[in-house]
Amino acid sequence: MTDSFKLNEKNMNKKISIAVVLLSAFLLHAQIIHLEKRPLVTEFSDQDILLWKEVKSQPSPVKLYCIRFKLNSTKYQLGVAVPPKLTKLKDEETSLTDPMKISNDNDFICAVNCNAFGPLTNSFGFKSRSWHEGKNVEINGWAKNRKKEFSPAQQGYYSFWLDQHGTPYMGNIGTSKDGAVLAVAGFGALIIDDVTKVRKDDTAKHPRTMIGIDKEKQFLYMVVVDGRQDGISEGMTSSEQAEFMQELNCCDAINLDGGGSSVLIATENDSKNPTNSNLKIINTPSSKPPRPIAVMLGIKKK
Repeated sequence: MTDSFKLNEKNMNKKISIAVVLLSAFLLHAQIIHLEKRPLVTEFSDQDILLWKEVKSQPSPVKLYCIRFKLNSTKYQLGVAVPPKLTKLKDEETSLTDPMKISNDNDFICAVNCNAFGPLTNSFGFKSRSWHEGKNVEINGWAKNRKKEFSPAQQGYYSFWLDQHGTPYMGNIGTSKDGAVLAVAGFGALIIDDVTKVRKDDTAKHPRTMIGIDKEKQFLYMVVVDGRQDGISEGMTSSEQAEFMQELNCCDAINLDGGGSSVLIATENDSKNPTNSNLKIINTPSSKPPRPIAVMLGIKKK
């Protein structure tokens, strides 16, 4: 073996060692690990927050943005945010707010929209469904954080909640559960106890937001689907949503508010500065500009 070959081998090993050290440092300090593809269930099990994008071409083109959060994380926790009321309103009512502002105001590292909302009756006796910043609306379904319950559980709006021990649940309940520390709600179930709950005749494709729990109750998956973009990302049917959440090993999953409200916000992937906390909208919302919303489910530092 020549001296030059030995020198090249030594330099190569040194470069590999440096790369391993840099990667380890990035994984240690990064708030969110951005991946190029979906991880296996057993991959990155020691990482708290993973984010990746998936592109499917069949049965129609669609783009999905996925977050996997380790529920027993010692560094991060889930949070529910409802923006302050701009006028005097009932407890279950709030004012629509830009999702970026909600995320920044609540120190979220990443977040998705959740509860649907409905218009209030105006002074003329009508309910206007034009959504704009500052519009007063009624929150649909359970919305609660560690400080306050904003809207009680309602039958028909499937809920996700954590108890005081951090155990996650999903179900169709008509009364708020004692001991719950946070909760959000969606339109309906996709999967409950490993059984698909969607209507087979629901063939409409829309932008979607959905969350799910794996069988071991180790991870929470938060998924946003782009839609209403012909030939690029056309959205998903309810059956397609359920199938995808089953691919992620979810035994329970619910469909949150979708359409123009579907948005996923996260800190940027910055290899030079892994602690970069600049938030950005990761998906491409169908509403331009992104629709103001009423409730967000996010992840923040403890």
